[in-house]
Amino acid sequence: MSAFEGLEQLKKKVQAMRTEPIRKNELDREKAKLKEERQKSAAYQSDVDELQRRLTKLESDKATAEDRLATIESRLAEESARAETAERLRLDTEKSGVEREERQEELTKRLKDDAQAQSRRERPGSRPRAGIPTAEFEAADLESENSASIQQLRSLEQQERAAMERETNSTRRPIGSSRFLAENRATLQLAEKECLKKNKEMDKIRNEIARDQQLIDSLEKRKLRRGERHVTVDLQQLVPVPREVRPQPDPGAAATGKLHSDGDGVRLADLALIEQDLDQAAGRGVTG
Repeated sequence: MSAFEGLEQLKKKVQAMRTEPIRKNELDREKAKLKEERQKSAAYQSDVDELQRRLTKLESDKATAEDRLATIESRLAEESARAETAERLRLDTEKSGVEREERQEELTKRLKDDAQAQSRRERPGSRPRAGIPTAEFEAADLESENSASIQQLRSLEQQERAAMERETNSTRRPIGSSRFLAENRATLQLAEKECLKKNKEMDKIRNEIARDQQLIDSLEKRKLRRGERHVTVDLQQLVPVPREVRPQPDPGAAATGKLHSDGDGVRLADLALIEQDLDQAAGRGVTG
């Protein structure tokens, strides 16, 4: 390798040493940005976890409200069935009362007819005719039947009164129940809207996290490719200067010799002097 090539290589190394602080600063900035992105990603993940907990709670509240709604609807169905039964009992009672009145009128008419027939039989010279129907036994039967019907009617009235009380209570309760159902439905609708909104926010956050993760992976790859290099230059190893080209007493020779004797590296402050000496040596070598 000629001296000129050695000098060019040394210039490249010196230029690399000059650009190394810039690269290091850039790497530090990338590290800081990476740290910031990781903190942002952790904050996003915390928000996602919080939204997931809130979504789980909303789903639990929704299930509880649906169970309560089903219970209330079943109770309303039972109360409606009881009201229908009470109405049927009332109609049956009214119908039986009308039938009893009709039978009472018929019995009264027959009793009058029997009384007239009995008075005719008791007249002088008249003989009782056999086979004349009388309504006395039927009246007794009807009276006993009436007493039984009266007891049954009282029982039905008590049942109807109890049914009406239950119906009144059930009429009062459905007012509160309907209000409760309306509130629950409104709450469920709001919960569903909130769930949809939170799902959209979670999807957005997941996309941002994925994008940040891609950026983090890219920065990690760049960091691995570049590494953290610390360039040191040993002039004795980099520039094999021939004896015939070595400069004779020169004001910068002392500094150059001092740098050669160190062997640990070249300070950035001496780069300008080194480059100047190299240019002078290259000029003398070409002239010779």
